Amino acid sequence: MVYYSNGQIVIRNMEDRDAQLITDAEIEQGWHATVDKYQKRLEDQRLGKAVSLVAEYSGKPVGYINIYPNAEEGPFEEKGYGSAQRMYVKRGYIPDGSGVWYQDKICAPHGDCKNDDDLVLYLSKKLSVS
Repeated sequence: MVYYSNGQIVIRNMEDRDAQLITDAEIEQGWHATVDKYQKRLEDQRLGKAVSLVAEYSGKPVGYINIYPNAEEGPFEEKGYGSAQRMYVKRGYIPDGSGVWYQDKICAPHGDCKNDDDLVLYLSKKLSVS
């Protein structure tokens, strides 16, 4: 289904052919992408669990988004540190821009880390003088 089109930009449902095209583009950017992730999104779309959209520019996929309105897992399921993260954001804290840290060192893209108490995302907030 096409949701938007102006002749050069098109927003539409993800299709089977997009999975490999998006994977190839991510690999070109140095990401450790696999086509399995996109095939899973397509299957979730077929099952009605998700809406997977692709943005095309001049006939080529240039972006995508997967929407899970009733997430059963992942960041929108209530568990773990999620409630604390939301509390800090609501109080005006933002990531400091240094990236994710693991065992007191910046974790390199695709670097090894473990989701434990040594994994840190530093947040900051400008304080005003009262």
